Amino acid sequence: MAGVVHINNEIFTISESCTNQECDKWIAQSESLGYAEATVNSEHGPRRMPDVRNNARVIVDDPSLAGELWERLAGEIRYRMKGREAVGLNERLRYYRYDVGQKFSWHADGCVRLDNGLQSMLTFMVYLNDDFSGGETQFRQGVKIEPQKGMALIFSHWQKHMGGEVSKGRKYVLRSDVMYRKVG
Repeated sequence: MAGVVHINNEIFTISESCTNQECDKWIAQSESLGYAEATVNSEHGPRRMPDVRNNARVIVDDPSLAGELWERLAGEIRYRMKGREAVGLNERLRYYRYDVGQKFSWHADGCVRLDNGLQSMLTFMVYLNDDFSGGETQFRQGVKIEPQKGMALIFSHWQKHMGGEVSKGRKYVLRSDVMYRKVG
């Protein structure tokens, strides 16, 4: 796939992974579903923690879109990791919306484990717009990803990262997980 940039072994981007029209359509669809304040998973279950995360989120199960995105992405994914092989994207998609002053502080993404034995190991995100200021995705290694409309960002769940504060405009992201099954 054209436009693949490997930042390191665990972080890479794919420019123009989605068209402008697709991004605009997904923003409109997510807005029609209605955003709610995002929570943070804690040892006591999901909680609102605005000092850590104060953006809005919509969660939707969309196996069709997850499958379509996987078809574009599959050739670029580390097929085998830690005794598992990649099988697709989690159909549970999350749309994130960040307004001015909103952010998601330093964290590592949690692993999704499904009843069928599938487990996520990579985070998959698409920036749905870039007409805002701030909002960069930063990693502990000093890596900073400047959002570009339609660009995918893929990284290992255990990579500490943050969604920087938006200083102007509104930022939209579509997020899922790359799912793996145990081999052998």
